[in-house]
Amino acid sequence: FNVYFKSYDHQMSFLFTALQKNLTWEDKSELLRTVMATNPDIQEISFISPAGKEVLHFPEVAASTTPVSRADDPGFKQFLSSRARTFRLTANPPVLDIYYPLSNDMGGRVRISMSNLAERIASESVGGTGFVVLADKTGAPLFMPEGALDEASRQEMPRWALMQSALKSPSVTSGPIEGRDLVGAAQSLESIGGAILILQPRSDAYAGIAEMKKSSLMALGVVFLAAVTGAGFLARRLSSPLLAL
Repeated sequence: FNVYFKSYDHQMSFLFTALQKNLTWEDKSELLRTVMATNPDIQEISFISPAGKEVLHFPEVAASTTPVSRADDPGFKQFLSSRARTFRLTANPPVLDIYYPLSNDMGGRVRISMSNLAERIASESVGGTGFVVLADKTGAPLFMPEGALDEASRQEMPRWALMQSALKSPSVTSGPIEGRDLVGAAQSLESIGGAILILQPRSDAYAGIAEMKKSSLMALGVVFLAAVTGAGFLARRLSSPLLAL
């Protein structure tokens, strides 16, 4: 998932770098149209003033249209306070907004549809009964299969020890979910903030482990019997010359 988000980030970083170079307006317009035509999930690309007003928007809108203000958008507010690249992922609608710092205190904004990603997560199955959850930087779930968790579990998720560990560390972490018949593994999404979780009912997960242990014990038993039989055969081969004396 980190690769998925980084791919868009790299493309858009290159785009805004190119747009700030000494290109004609026709060249810039053609570049923007090409990027949007080859990336159907990109819904909007715009340039925003320090006050939050869109001074340029693609797809193009009528000249008589009142400029849209992003001043109250949480993503723009965060961008304005940091003046650094800012990611904001939301579930309703399922979109990713990325803000980029440009010259003259301007900002570049890209809106990318996350509908395909949300559908993929909703249909993903792990080990038969396991499922995937994508959470935001606070640990709140954004995308998951419908009905996979009850409302109480959704509300508790940001406080889960597994979630807290995932948000604080880039390493993969795993363990049981306190108070729930669930175990899981999780990893942070460093590219955008947030985390990705794989959850499964505890009984199903441990049944798989038990089956693995049983298979391992059976394999060890076969190896042991083979070793004993081989050792007996070798012992007879070694002792037969001595017995013949």
